[in-house]
Amino acid sequence: MTQRIVVAGATGYIGGNVARACVSAGLSVRVLARDPGRLPADLAGALEPFVGEVTRPETLRGLCNGADVLFSSIGMYILNRRPSLWEVDYRGNLALLDEAQRAGVGTIVFVSVLHGPEMARLSAVAQAREAVVQAIQASGLRYLIFRPTGFFNDMLHALPRIRKSGASYLVGDPNVRINPLHGLDFGEEVVRTLATGLPNNWIRSVGGPEVFTREEIARMSCQALGLSPKVRHIPLATLRLAAAVAGPFHGNFRAFLKFLEFAVTTPDMTGSPIGHRRLYDAMVECAAREPSAGRRGRSTPMRPGPRPT
Repeated sequence: MTQRIVVAGATGYIGGNVARACVSAGLSVRVLARDPGRLPADLAGALEPFVGEVTRPETLRGLCNGADVLFSSIGMYILNRRPSLWEVDYRGNLALLDEAQRAGVGTIVFVSVLHGPEMARLSAVAQAREAVVQAIQASGLRYLIFRPTGFFNDMLHALPRIRKSGASYLVGDPNVRINPLHGLDFGEEVVRTLATGLPNNWIRSVGGPEVFTREEIARMSCQALGLSPKVRHIPLATLRLAAAVAGPFHGNFRAFLKFLEFAVTTPDMTGSPIGHRRLYDAMVECAAREPSAGRRGRSTPMRPGPRPT
């Protein structure tokens, strides 16, 4: 079993849950953070923070010293114009790879995207991450590459908007199949994989234990909020037009929209099932935490609906 792991991306959903799973397994966890104050509060004292930025490679010196494994889920998950996704997703991860090689790290674990090579023909998000995969494969390090389906947080972020409008909105094919994944299930799978000493150098597509259509997830979101299921469909042409308009002046946003276009038009967006946590349970828990606007500005808890069958 590995003793020390460096987690890059621990202030985000994926990396934070990987760090959490590593701590639970008794590993020594060093985390890269531009702002240590954004690290998960429940892990305070259990992590060794290292302050640095992937867009400033000189700040990474020493990050991987004494480490056995480098894990990275670093990537642009916000829609700012700067830095570009090529600066973060590509050059940032290459800087981490360089530091891992310099420090003699034995294994790198990297998170790419489902159907990465195919998606790379459409979206720069996949282009950048698959270019990193190629660099890792040429590095001489042992590598474990995960290509996950969508994560629960992608669906949970939509709940406040659904609560406000009273409906779920879908663009693209409502019959696309997906098995979304809880971040902690993913983190536990990373730990298990490192512990079992599986064969070196593999790439694996993973998802959660339940398969849904996008329509079913949209209806489930309404039910978790105690709303009658109502799904409104947006023409795919709207998404493509937005990408075309954004292209000349907002490359990150265009790349995200093209990423989304692939995801909502590819019939099978499932990966090998792992974990046990259920999407509807996570939705109900999230709905119970978020207040619903009552009359005259008062807040009342949202009432979860019945569990769908």
